[in-house]
Amino acid sequence: MNNEGYHLMEFGNIIVLSLTNTNFRYVQIYINLSHSYTYYLFLLFPNF
Repeated sequence: MNNEGYHLMEFGNIIVLSLTNTNFRYVQIYINLSHSYTYYLFLLFPNF
């Protein structure tokens, strides 16, 4: 079973990029607060 995946969601000014492979789930969140500033959040989860 291959559960590798790439997922992109967009909610207005928030973009969520999710990458999943057999060992971990990596979530990257972009929050566009203004035209000149973007906040980046990186999350890494073990994939059980």
